[in-house]
Amino acid sequence: LRLDELAEIWRVLGDPGRCRSDPVTIAAMKLLILTGQREREVTDAEWREFDLDAGLWKIPAARTKKDRAHLVHLAPLAVTILRELKKLTGRDKHAFASPLKPGQAVYGRSVNNALLTLFKRNVLPNVTNCVVHDFRRTLITRLPDLGFEPFIGHKIANHVLPGVLAHYNHNAYEAQREAALRA
Repeated sequence: LRLDELAEIWRVLGDPGRCRSDPVTIAAMKLLILTGQREREVTDAEWREFDLDAGLWKIPAARTKKDRAHLVHLAPLAVTILRELKKLTGRDKHAFASPLKPGQAVYGRSVNNALLTLFKRNVLPNVTNCVVHDFRRTLITRLPDLGFEPFIGHKIANHVLPGVLAHYNHNAYEAQREAALRA
């Protein structure tokens, strides 16, 4: 997606006249946009993983695709979204608690279905038809447009760097990842 398309999706998510999704689903979609993490990593997040005061999200290895613990820096806007969400789901184990099934996280595909509904209702006429995984691709693709080295997006996404880089470069690039997610 282009950055203007992502901005339009964001605007629609904040407009109850155009977006009729529940607040938990909207918060999940916004966090997907802001962090570039995988859909299930977001939807299954537990409150204990977040340190909102420090602006950090520690995803345990058991919840990542590559079974590697992952640290996600949260931009101030992401922290604000999570603080608002905590008013709704703070008593639940899951940050994105299902509004339909007590004790469970929101079903991961429901976030994607909410996005598809926006396209079906034609409230995103100037946005390329996409799925929520495209938010992750967009983050990785567009960070260089904001002045960040291409591999920083892959580090944010918890990808294993290819070839010799994976073997010799063990730097986490935390400061660069934080700066990129703030941007």
